[in-house]
Amino acid sequence: MGKLWQRNYYEHIIRDEKSYQNISNYIINNPKNGQKINFMSKQSEHVLEEQLIAQLQKMGYGYIVINGEKDLLLNLKGQLETHNNTTLTNTGNAQFTQTEFERILNLLSKGSVFEKAKMLRKKQHIIRDNGDNLYFEFLNTEHWCQNQYQVTHQISQQGKYKNRYDVSILGNVQIALIQEI
Repeated sequence: MGKLWQRNYYEHIIRDEKSYQNISNYIINNPKNGQKINFMSKQSEHVLEEQLIAQLQKMGYGYIVINGEKDLLLNLKGQLETHNNTTLTNTGNAQFTQTEFERILNLLSKGSVFEKAKMLRKKQHIIRDNGDNLYFEFLNTEHWCQNQYQVTHQISQQGKYKNRYDVSILGNVQIALIQEI
């Protein structure tokens, strides 16, 4: 699995419209590319997806096939177990039980998008099936470059609406990058 951030790179937090425009303009006119990105060029969606996935794989992202919600949840469980391995092992079991994982999913289902984003950055607490307290994290906020990421594409999800995610970056938590409805 690859890492999203590379060492010695500066992060930018988008805080307002002006910041968004400045960062967007930088990406479009990135001096490293030596040429302006032509958004009007004709290229199939499939080719664009494949190029993006190949570029992410060159950066070290692992490629994973996700065929639906069940695969997505199994991958999330595995990613969280890998990310929290030391903490889990110290409580006697290196894996979440199904009941414990359901508690985690319950945590993820609560609140607004803003509240969920705040929750992802903080340590979380559940009580393990054996009664032990477990403090775990979704993301390593202290050392961002140590989070592991994967890439997949063409995930379909049926909820209130039917969604198809063309290309998704998956990490310790599942992060949708590009969505087509």
